[in-house]
Amino acid sequence: MQVVKIQDAGKRPLHGNQESYWKSNIIPKFQKYRPGFNFKYQDQESILKRYGFVAFEYGHWTTQNERYDFLASALASFSDIKRVLNFKTLGFEKIGIAYGARGQGGAAAAHFEPGSFMINLTRRYGFGSFAHEFGHALDYYFGGFIDQSKDSFSLSGGSSFVGKVNYEKPGTLRFLMIDLLQSIRYIDGGPSESYLMLSKQKAGTEYWFRSTEIFARAFEQYVHYKLRSRKITNTFLTKNKYEDSVYLTDKDFKRILPKMEKLIQALAKKQKQ
Repeated sequence: MQVVKIQDAGKRPLHGNQESYWKSNIIPKFQKYRPGFNFKYQDQESILKRYGFVAFEYGHWTTQNERYDFLASALASFSDIKRVLNFKTLGFEKIGIAYGARGQGGAAAAHFEPGSFMINLTRRYGFGSFAHEFGHALDYYFGGFIDQSKDSFSLSGGSSFVGKVNYEKPGTLRFLMIDLLQSIRYIDGGPSESYLMLSKQKAGTEYWFRSTEIFARAFEQYVHYKLRSRKITNTFLTKNKYEDSVYLTDKDFKRILPKMEKLIQALAKKQKQ
């Protein structure tokens, strides 16, 4: 694996998504300017080992400067999300991260591959999507290796649209996940405001209604909320605003927040055992 040392990037003008990220995250957070940031972990191998990821993968068309920006942005973001989740590790010695390596033209800004456990962020639009894709990784890691079921590899049920709460197993990760998803979808026997809005706007587009996607979007909002409560803006992890109809309304998010907290705490406890 090629080692990209952070101090090797050299001086150059900032540009694009990287410029926005550095101005809003790196510069205020470390009170310095690049190159020569005094990062504790100076290269890929150290970062992977520290946070438990298995690999960084880069596309052929990513420049050394872009890899530098990505690596430093990722390093700062791992610290933020680890603090938010209170996890012992993030990658579980299973998850890898690709930058500009596995995307396809016209496809999504980012995606998670359950088969390879790789999170891919596209070169141009991947910034802001890491929390969402990491939510998918958590869903499949804990469902596939910790709280296993013959019915689904993921905790959420993956591409399924309706989950069933097994009330005979309260407190299990699958119970907590499905209970959360049901609360996102329904309230008092009917559809929630957010789910009703989603149904009206995205009718006929099944992707938006998949259980794993509903969880990943809620998890993304959760990370944003937790960062904001600490007065942290991190546009590598999450978007700046959540006003699109595919996301939970503020009212519904506050309503389901205790169940999300309960699930995250259970995940943190389980992965430390």
